[in-house]
Amino acid sequence: MSNNQVDTEKHDELNGEQDEKHQKRIRELRKYQSCEAKRQDQSASEFIGYAIAGLVLWFVMHKAFELACWPESKLDADPNYLGTKGLWNVVMYVVPFCFWGIAIKHLVIGVFSWFEYYFAQFKITRLKKKLVK
Repeated sequence: MSNNQVDTEKHDELNGEQDEKHQKRIRELRKYQSCEAKRQDQSASEFIGYAIAGLVLWFVMHKAFELACWPESKLDADPNYLGTKGLWNVVMYVVPFCFWGIAIKHLVIGVFSWFEYYFAQFKITRLKKKLVK
């Protein structure tokens, strides 16, 4: 055998090993992409759920406060409700904001999952170009 044939065989073996590595990496990235897609869908649905829950609680708690606990006229207020006014004010604002904070967390997770999904797609495209060469 000539030196040229030996070099060609070694190059083919190295190229075959690299192709296998690239194919394996592409399979790993596809699996990662499916996980990111699931995470993105779950985060989107949870974002909507928590945002709506915060809005509903905001309006329900404000209406309940206006109707039952603290009427417009301070003279008509029941003395039993005066002790709960401060606590109800805190709950009326804190609970909806907690739900909105959780909704924002899921929004951020969804956005980062979207970035990760398309970054993995970019990596797959680059690996496919390496396979073609």
